[in-house]
Amino acid sequence: MQSPSKRYEWEWFSRNMSSLAAINGNRWCALVDLVAEADALVARLVDRPLSYAEERPQDYVASILAVRSFRLSTSAIWLAASGYPDSAPNLIRTVWEIGIRLLDLKVSPVAGALGFLLEGEQIKVATMKAESDYRLARGEATGNLDANMQAAREMISSLEAFSLRHGLDPVKIRKSHGRLKFGAICREHGIEKAYFVNYRDMTGYAHESNLASNEFFAASHGRGRFDLGPITYGSLETSVDALTQLALTLSHAVDVIQDPQLVKPAELFLQGIGDRYALAKAARAKIG
Repeated sequence: MQSPSKRYEWEWFSRNMSSLAAINGNRWCALVDLVAEADALVARLVDRPLSYAEERPQDYVASILAVRSFRLSTSAIWLAASGYPDSAPNLIRTVWEIGIRLLDLKVSPVAGALGFLLEGEQIKVATMKAESDYRLARGEATGNLDANMQAAREMISSLEAFSLRHGLDPVKIRKSHGRLKFGAICREHGIEKAYFVNYRDMTGYAHESNLASNEFFAASHGRGRFDLGPITYGSLETSVDALTQLALTLSHAVDVIQDPQLVKPAELFLQGIGDRYALAKAARAKIG
């Protein structure tokens, strides 16, 4: 716990976080070495022709989501290893959501991909319009907002044309696949527990429902003890959660892309986490 009489600059936090991440990385090398396997798997997954305007827009979307999942998961591992495991669920939750979207893509590949892209562009337009309206009402310059809105609208027109080319109604697929109902998809795939337990728990962290408080706060003699700096409790387990969710999500991405050469590497990556966790846990126990 930091002293209330001392001011801690960013350099202190940066130095201690980097130092702890390096220490834990060495202690947990059996586990974090799996990041290299994930990196290799993602590199092979995206090594193919990709375009939302071709016959398989699902490959384009699955590749984007796989890379996004990798970036989020490695960030979560670094946060956990550097002493802020209570912040990692905010990132892991998004990886979980990506995994559910990939499940939707497995069922409705083209409609799911184009509906996802349409929703994203519509959000861009709505956000920029709100900002533009705000500035115009106050007589402020709108900068590049008009040009950017026009570009987004043109993208929407293109996506709508691609949808019609595939025999799909752009309005319907955006409504069905743009904003997903995660609980319904989990129910359809027989994984309701993932929604009621995993997702709700991570959402409690992301929406600040007082789930993380015990990790940095303790009451003592009528006063509160707070840790603003790095902590060690739960760091290894949170890293395991990040890798596990990444492995599940990449497995779904492989299923969407339908590359048989990636099925076994994806399975081995997921299966290896348990054994690697046991080794990292044993190494931690030796240190005490």
